[in-house]
Amino acid sequence: DLIGVQGANQQEFKVFLRPVLAVTINGSGSATEYAYKYALNPGAVPRNANDGASAANILYTYRASGAGPMSWVMALTGRRFECHNRGQQGDTFARMTARFAYDAAALAAGAWVVATGGINNVATGQTLPEVIAEFLALRTAIAKVGAKLVMLTPFPQLANRSNWSASKELVLLQWRNWLRRNASKYNYVCIDWGGLACGNMHIIDPTSTTGAAQVAVVNADKIHPLVNASYMAGKALASFFNRLYGTSVYDGIPRNLADCGIMPNGLLYGTGGTMGAGVTGQVANGLAVSVVTGSPTVACTITARAFSNPDEGDNAGNWQSITVTPTQSGDQVKINLPNLASVLSCGNLVYLEMLVKLESGANQLSSLELMVNSQTSKRGNLLVSDMLLGSTQRGAMPESFVARYGFYAPVRTAVDASDKPSNFQAQLIATAAAGGAPFKVSMACIRAEVVN
Repeated sequence: DLIGVQGANQQEFKVFLRPVLAVTINGSGSATEYAYKYALNPGAVPRNANDGASAANILYTYRASGAGPMSWVMALTGRRFECHNRGQQGDTFARMTARFAYDAAALAAGAWVVATGGINNVATGQTLPEVIAEFLALRTAIAKVGAKLVMLTPFPQLANRSNWSASKELVLLQWRNWLRRNASKYNYVCIDWGGLACGNMHIIDPTSTTGAAQVAVVNADKIHPLVNASYMAGKALASFFNRLYGTSVYDGIPRNLADCGIMPNGLLYGTGGTMGAGVTGQVANGLAVSVVTGSPTVACTITARAFSNPDEGDNAGNWQSITVTPTQSGDQVKINLPNLASVLSCGNLVYLEMLVKLESGANQLSSLELMVNSQTSKRGNLLVSDMLLGSTQRGAMPESFVARYGFYAPVRTAVDASDKPSNFQAQLIATAAAGGAPFKVSMACIRAEVVN
């Protein structure tokens, strides 16, 4: 998950150490504005398919956006993994290698490294042999610390992006093809971002002769992926790690009321919740559903989870669903969870998680974000989010999914002895991709735990 520490000192974010599954490296992403934390539930996790020993570090990853591929990996593998981001905007492979020894090697030892790169190399005018040589130097550095490598081929570019040309597009295509052909020779796993497809959406423009991306998956800057493209890459990576470690989005979710920690009614019983204007139906006790932006209609339903349904995993509690019929792109609806401020103390660290499901209308949903704002009576606005997206990163989702969202969120430290928490209320926020047809999202099995 993405921990966005905004308007607060980085030191205020306290790291809660649990075993790590993966580390990612790529040529973009801010290591200064965000702290990336992926939770792995306690227990033995093998370092690789042939090693049953428990691991302190298994996966090491650089990721590029608030809901980038590794965010989806964590959400689609049951949020068992901790991820350390060492990405840096503009990195070529040479710069990655130069930073690796002091910035990543200690974390990567015995771990998985998930890397993507080459676009910045090509943008500087490098030839294919020059890109390969720089990559192999990084591959050597990774191997020296005993790490295993997953290479995600570079995200295909649009032909009309800045600092680009037909010759550069050709080198990038050659580099992508080289990575796919040489995985066995250089002992890495290769996942081809350009070759991915989900639902009725695919990455590559079928009319392109040079492997360019289709516009529907590319950011307005014509360089970076939208959330739909990141989802496709994350799903492919998650499938790989699920095969290795047998994870599930359902593992470790609450099995009874007591397991919901400090979250009141985490299994979503009752119908005593509140509804704002334009909202009808049933809302579970302690929840509040309201329209944030626009004038969509919202129908709320509560359905029991059933073990007999293979998609449910168990029969713990209910699903709280909202069916949103938007009038235009950008219409936004939120579900407020109970405010936990009264049961927290300044300086606490809280782990929050829930099951989230997009049931229908995938192409009508452009983002689904979980966020909490931590405030005290004298301090405000410490925002922590999972799947956080800027407006230019949103894009129609390619298919329905079930995922586990979550994050570690610090309760703000006190200004003085009289200061105390005043707000710690999580929200699940859904944003429409277009007006017209409805989409349906659901939540279940909410847990909040004070970890210090």
